[in-house]
Amino acid sequence: MFDFKIPGFNVDWRKLNLHFTSWLVFTALSLNIIICWILYAKAPLGEARSWAAAVPGAVFFYNPGFAPPLPVFALKILMFAGLGFRTALMICGFSVFSALVIFTLFAFGKRYGSVAGSMAALFTAANPYFGYYAAQSSSNLYAALFLALFWHYNSYEVKTLKKSVFAGLFGGLALLARLDCAFVIALLVLFEIIRDLRLERIKAAAISISLACLIAAPYLVYQKKQYRNSFYLQEQSLRRWANIDKYAYKPAPDMETEPLSLGGFVRRNGAAGFARAAFKGLGISLGAGLPHACYYKFSIVLLFLGVYFAFSLKIYALLFFFAASLVPLLPLAAIAQVPATGGIEPRYYLASLWVLCAFAGLGLQEFLVWGMKELLERKKPANK
Repeated sequence: MFDFKIPGFNVDWRKLNLHFTSWLVFTALSLNIIICWILYAKAPLGEARSWAAAVPGAVFFYNPGFAPPLPVFALKILMFAGLGFRTALMICGFSVFSALVIFTLFAFGKRYGSVAGSMAALFTAANPYFGYYAAQSSSNLYAALFLALFWHYNSYEVKTLKKSVFAGLFGGLALLARLDCAFVIALLVLFEIIRDLRLERIKAAAISISLACLIAAPYLVYQKKQYRNSFYLQEQSLRRWANIDKYAYKPAPDMETEPLSLGGFVRRNGAAGFARAAFKGLGISLGAGLPHACYYKFSIVLLFLGVYFAFSLKIYALLFFFAASLVPLLPLAAIAQVPATGGIEPRYYLASLWVLCAFAGLGLQEFLVWGMKELLERKKPANK
């Protein structure tokens, strides 16, 4: 699909060795990290504000506080080495951010074209929201990285044991970053099976899902032992979302505080209410949340081009990753978590935002390929 060359030109926009662009990507990444480090080194913490208390009591991945296991484990390693909490927190976040940019530049670029990879990496590296949430060491950033890696290995046309194992490994790490990644992983695997029902794909899916579940299982066992509920942290989070939706941030004497199951969260306003919230969340996400998170508005034109070319070139895996990353957010996006905007924090969109950066890079590359092809056609001598 990506071996097209233009006769008469020594340019293949999908296979350029872009040393200059690579330096541009790393310059943008370095500037974003430096600026965000200076600006947010003492900024109030979001979800990580309670992690300082959780780290000392953490046992390997697991902790007695309300914190996802993987970020706490990374913090524990750096703090054990003698770093202070805030320094360790920022090093962890910026390391994950850098890994996401490097993956985009090289792995995504190798798969879909060097211009697509370098431009997608540049849009990711220069985005201030990625930089801000890296400074906060957000669990959503960890999830975005490992979901992208899971998608990368899970969506290859040719399945091998190595790819299945890598997919399972990164899927398991995504679950340890945020357990709600299970919805995205399940949708991605389901898509691959539906797209091609060959036994090879079913076996690969079974291997990757089994390994991911095996990695995440001790976390569920730990929560069951500590709280008598394998999903205690997640159900407490659902209760907070339900209370924000019902009471906003006003104190209420009858406010419920016990954990809320996923089924209870879905049924709290009835089936019709849940469907209305999902459709409203879709409109808010596409109309306000994601365009706001893209930050550089000119990239929206490129990402629309990328979506068009993804359809025309049948790059369905990337399209489905975007849909799968967005689906679990739709009921939440309708909740006015941030009163100023009426939506949710941009950190929840980070995985979807990465896909949009990938679309923008793909759109620019394919536009250049199309433009060169049109130029060649116009330079051809007219048939007599």
